[in-house]
Amino acid sequence: MASIYTHHRFGLQLLELLPEQYKIIAETHRDYYLLGQQGPDIFFFNPLTLMKPDSPGMIIHKESGINFIENQKEMLHDCEWNSPEMAYFIGSLCHYLLDSNIHPLVNQLSEGEFSHLNVETELDRYYLIKDQKNPFKFKLENLIAKEPGFKTVIPKFYTHYRKGTPQNVNLGIRFFRYIKWFFHSESQIKENFLISLLNFTGFSNFKSLIILQTPFKEAATANPQLDVIFETTLNKSPALIDNVFQYLMNGHALADAFKINYDGE
Repeated sequence: MASIYTHHRFGLQLLELLPEQYKIIAETHRDYYLLGQQGPDIFFFNPLTLMKPDSPGMIIHKESGINFIENQKEMLHDCEWNSPEMAYFIGSLCHYLLDSNIHPLVNQLSEGEFSHLNVETELDRYYLIKDQKNPFKFKLENLIAKEPGFKTVIPKFYTHYRKGTPQNVNLGIRFFRYIKWFFHSESQIKENFLISLLNFTGFSNFKSLIILQTPFKEAATANPQLDVIFETTLNKSPALIDNVFQYLMNGHALADAFKINYDGE
């Protein structure tokens, strides 16, 4: 998973590139489209699912894009064209496209303390600064809207997974917002407190979710490389999203880009 701000930014920038028929849906149901950018990562923040092998988040990330698309086929057939469901689906396709393209390089860059999650958190810092936002003041939790309709719409996308219950979906969304609030650090004092707490409770791996006061030195060379992948994926995604709808509605062949999993394998 690329991190929350990177995915959110991808969705916002793609809005300007989407064909008009999809752009209207995304703008009409903007909160659903933007939550879709986070894809199944919501399960990684649910304490009942986290990154366990049977977590829907883990299962979906190991499956091909085709699997996720196929699982939505019947449900989407019963939805209105300009609906929250369609907006979330478009957003979730964005999540898949960015993940499957950027993960191979993220994995390649991950080494030692500069872990997979640290690579992605540093990329969030990079884009926040690039967008003239202070990474220590920007409230990432506000990227997850408090939309009442999420409770009934989002669970529809995860019914094929044993732990993809409405309760787990909605708990994941709430904890996603809470975790981003909890791990927000504006100072070295708060950072030290969080790291000490995580070490004491045995959750030291979670410190990778903190935007640290001092960046990893490796990020200086990693971020520009990842940015190239981000931009390349952004430019090819409108046609690929259209391809999915041509596949669902008109039986066209699905592009090879959807035959790999979220790790790009």
